[in-house]
Amino acid sequence: MVAGSFPVALPVSQHAIAECFWQPVEICGKLDEPYVAMSVLISNAIAYGVLPSLLLGSLMLASFALAPDMWVGDYPPDIREKYGQMSLKARRLRPVVATAFLATIMVVVALSLARLHRLTETNLSFGTSSLSTFIVLMVFNVIDLVVADWLVFVTIQPKAIILPGTEGLAGYKDYGFHFRGFLIGILFSAAGALVSALLTVVLV
Repeated sequence: MVAGSFPVALPVSQHAIAECFWQPVEICGKLDEPYVAMSVLISNAIAYGVLPSLLLGSLMLASFALAPDMWVGDYPPDIREKYGQMSLKARRLRPVVATAFLATIMVVVALSLARLHRLTETNLSFGTSSLSTFIVLMVFNVIDLVVADWLVFVTIQPKAIILPGTEGLAGYKDYGFHFRGFLIGILFSAAGALVSALLTVVLV
């Protein structure tokens, strides 16, 4: 197999892939079959895409406990307009939380590529790195839309997310607003994948 290539996957035992994914390279051996390499790329990326969802979800819960209005800028327009500016405490904490968010995503992407490199024992090409990173970020993007936005924010609506003075506004039931954010997330995922792949090729 050409280093970093990923031809179209052929049928392969999912059990074998799972067994190989969780085993060290010394046990698994070099994954030089194209269909296995592609399958491992996808399974590896999905696993690391779920990880930031768990980590960032926990961070978001903590931030709501400290300053719920920290996220007012990400709320639907009618809620932002009604609530106004975030509090001084939220303005102080938001850069710290935002930095932690970005750092978490960067570390998870780096770990996913490092794991993929160990499993395949090849230098990851630009295409392989970008595809892997795109899947990682898109898994997070999908979970963010379905679980955080549609399920928690729109459907369950815990009291912690309802900003004072904005109760009952239509924005709290606006599924379309969050879907538009998801579409924007696709563009950010693609851009992040290209940047990550470029850094991988240049630095590794």
